[in-house]
Amino acid sequence: MAEIQNRVVSQQNSEEEGGGINIKELLFKFVAYWPFILLSLFIAIGIAIVFNRYATEQYKVKTTLLIEDGSDKQAGAEAIMTAIGYYNPRLSFENESVILQSYSLAEKTVKQLDFGISYFTEGRLKSSEVYGDKSPIIVEIDSNHTQLRDGLFNVQIIDENEFEISSNDNFVEFNPITNKSAEGGVKFEGGRYAFGETIESKNYRFKVNLRGKNRDTDNRIKFRLNNFVKVVKYYRNSLKVEPTAKGASAVTLSLTGSVPEKDIAYLDKLSEVYIKMGLENKNQMANLTLEFIEGQLSLIGDSLHYAENALQVFRSDNKTLDLSIQGKAILERLSKVEDNRSAEKMRLSSYKQIKKYTDEKADMSSVPAPSIMGINDPTLNSYVSELASLYQEKNRLAVTTRAGTPTMNLINSKIEATTQSLAENVENLIINSENQIAELNTRIAEVENELIKLPKKEKDLLNINRKVMLSENIYNFLAQKSAEVAIAKASNLADNKVIDVASKVDTPVYPRKSYSFGLAVIFGLVIPMVIILLREYFNNKIASRQELEKLTAIPILGVVGHSDKDTNLVVTNSPKSSISETFRALRTNMQFVARDLEKNNRTVLVTSSVGGEGKTFCAINLALVLSLSEKKTLLIGMDLRKPKIYNDFNLSNNLGLTNYLINQATKNEVIQQTDLPNLDIISAGPIPPNPSELLMSDRLTNLMKELQQTYDYIVMDTPPVGLVADAFDLMKHSDINLYVVRQNYTNRALLGYINDQYAQNAVSDISIILNDFKVSSGYGYGYGYGYGYGYGYGYGYGYGYGYGYYDDEGGNKPKSFFKKLFSR
Repeated sequence: MAEIQNRVVSQQNSEEEGGGINIKELLFKFVAYWPFILLSLFIAIGIAIVFNRYATEQYKVKTTLLIEDGSDKQAGAEAIMTAIGYYNPRLSFENESVILQSYSLAEKTVKQLDFGISYFTEGRLKSSEVYGDKSPIIVEIDSNHTQLRDGLFNVQIIDENEFEISSNDNFVEFNPITNKSAEGGVKFEGGRYAFGETIESKNYRFKVNLRGKNRDTDNRIKFRLNNFVKVVKYYRNSLKVEPTAKGASAVTLSLTGSVPEKDIAYLDKLSEVYIKMGLENKNQMANLTLEFIEGQLSLIGDSLHYAENALQVFRSDNKTLDLSIQGKAILERLSKVEDNRSAEKMRLSSYKQIKKYTDEKADMSSVPAPSIMGINDPTLNSYVSELASLYQEKNRLAVTTRAGTPTMNLINSKIEATTQSLAENVENLIINSENQIAELNTRIAEVENELIKLPKKEKDLLNINRKVMLSENIYNFLAQKSAEVAIAKASNLADNKVIDVASKVDTPVYPRKSYSFGLAVIFGLVIPMVIILLREYFNNKIASRQELEKLTAIPILGVVGHSDKDTNLVVTNSPKSSISETFRALRTNMQFVARDLEKNNRTVLVTSSVGGEGKTFCAINLALVLSLSEKKTLLIGMDLRKPKIYNDFNLSNNLGLTNYLINQATKNEVIQQTDLPNLDIISAGPIPPNPSELLMSDRLTNLMKELQQTYDYIVMDTPPVGLVADAFDLMKHSDINLYVVRQNYTNRALLGYINDQYAQNAVSDISIILNDFKVSSGYGYGYGYGYGYGYGYGYGYGYGYGYGYYDDEGGNKPKSFFKKLFSR
């Protein structure tokens, strides 16, 4: 008892120690399924070839821009916040990057491109979009008429003059004037038209023109009127902006798409629009100043023209050609003072305009530069210039930055502080300017008193000349300033520029053929391996002798191979087959496992866990091989619930063991002779209502004692122990107990019951037969049919012994490839 339990514990420990991954066993499993793995690999590579051939190629298009990086010197609050890590000095550069990806910039770009219509050429398996000269047709739409969009038109070119157009799609009616789409689908009525002919109805109006007369007209073309908003969103979301290098102020703009020519056109136009926008922002102050000066010049020009006409009329009427020496001196003195007063009034007007902006906290970016009006106060000019720059920066940030962020708060605080300083400065300048004007007015009044001494006509002439000179001086001053501003504007250059124009990367980024083939090989190998592993993991059947040895401590008497024969009598019908040799090996090994080695006659009990494991097959062929050794053998069918063995020998089941046990027949009446010498059979007989009670009766015990006196071997085919307990009751009559386990059929859990019985010494002298063993399952390394285990004696012949020895192996029809593949 203790010895058996120790063996079971030892077996369990061995199983636990061997619970890791057995690489060798794993490899054998994969090798056994090599056709399945090879087939999977071929399919995966085939899919990769088809995918690479017909997938729409995607190309990357990129351009490089140098943009303003906002690296101006920091001061004040900005320097402090940078020092504590609260402000990023590269935010200006980052904001430019976000502006490049803004919807407004994308909208301006698309408006200047011909992306309103997309053209497609139709191939055998797919349609490809084309752009520019690659499209054999050009569609002209009436931008003031309702059109159909969000659907495909099919154009079949008939010849150089005519074409057919059709569509099966439901279109959306779009009104370009109201920029609204009508709900509900609209069908297009096709037909045959000439190139250049207007195709129209209340829902559409357009023309289809052939691009050149010598083009190939065998293509079938499709075109679509695009949704402008969707096109803008597509390019905005598709554009990628990346720095060319760490710390650099250059960026790389890239697009990935199936029409690289179209993407090149977009990137080139985007760069142009962005650079132009930057230059316009830079020239904004100059434009405002020029606009202001032009307005003043217009007013002064009118005044000058009126004064000159008045002078001409006066001289014509009074025949007065010139002033006296005294009059000229007075005019010269008066003109100088009035010029000073006019200049000061212009400065005062500028001061008041600036004060109005500061009081209203308006955008100072639209205020003309004070220096244009002759204001040379460095403090004022500095404040106005700084405020204009701050407001421009704020407006640019508003595109990409929300209110309340640290960056916006910093800009607002700087604007507020500078506005406060400017307001204090300009108030002082207004006071000083008003005082200056008052002083000049006093001086003008003094000079005007001297005019009283002059004659009336000369005094009138002097006043007219005075107005002409004043208007001329102001006009010349403004004209000079306008020229200066125009020169300054002309000298402005864009801070941003294109370094590399848009170009296509030669190799497509999708599909990557080598990558596709690599994935195909990986998945072609991994998927079948995973399936195999999952199949093995969820397979609860005993698959190999090694696995069986791990699951039980019961010795394995031998291995019976798989039989493809049409009969259970393989030993007699195919005596030279490999499976017959396995039963001869079992016959040899049984000599060493019997309870009494000196006993001449022996009783062998054959059972299993459940039906279908081949216990009857093993019992029949074991009896046959024993009889062939010239031993008088009796085969008894003790499975009273399912009688079987009589059919294989073409015998009757009318009288059998059941009849004897209920005393309806004698021993000699139930024993049936077979065609084979030395082999008799007792069939089970009719199925009784109480088979278990009959097998436990004393009449069976007496029968077994009598039979053991007559026969050298008695083989009992008993019911499965996993279903009924009859076999355990019959073991008291046996010397050798054989437990049949079938490969890839017997559930591992079923061995638990017999293991418990063996550990508790409830059964003894029991051995296991592994039935239906197939070397092709990948577990047979080194173990052949008939490998006798026993107690260390009597190794069997082994599968494949004596090449060509098994002459009966070739009588069966070989399996097809798929049967071999999926029967593993």
